[in-house]
Amino acid sequence: MQAGDVGNGWSLVRLAESLEMQGKAEAAAEARERFTAAWGSADVTISASRM
Repeated sequence: MQAGDVGNGWSLVRLAESLEMQGKAEAAAEARERFTAAWGSADVTISASRM
């Protein structure tokens, strides 16, 4: 990842869910933080794998 690149919100939210299911709480929390940074000003809520 390059400086300033926060990642893809869609990918990050699913990554966090996957890590949580694997019992990797610390990694999941990091992915959630990255998701919050990427999706913080979005006007859409992710509730499914695609729109």
